[in-house]
Amino acid sequence: MRWSKTLESITKRNKPATKIDMEALKLDVEAHPDAYLKERAQRLQVSHNCVWLALKRLNVTYKKTLNHPKADQEKHSVFCER
Repeated sequence: MRWSKTLESITKRNKPATKIDMEALKLDVEAHPDAYLKERAQRLQVSHNCVWLALKRLNVTYKKTLNHPKADQEKHSVFCER
């Protein structure tokens, strides 16, 4: 019945991090940019979900690219033609 009383949308609350030190996480990201969440969680002694949420707060994202930076496009095209 609560939904019928308030029809406006409820926004997410802006809660600060309580279990993880955000400065330590920033330093860890700079020191180990390719580390997995599980590795970061072990170093910081928190859960991997806590690390994931904290990285989301810091706007730290890694996106995979379709073209590898070390790949040679000419060799790839020759291989595909064969």
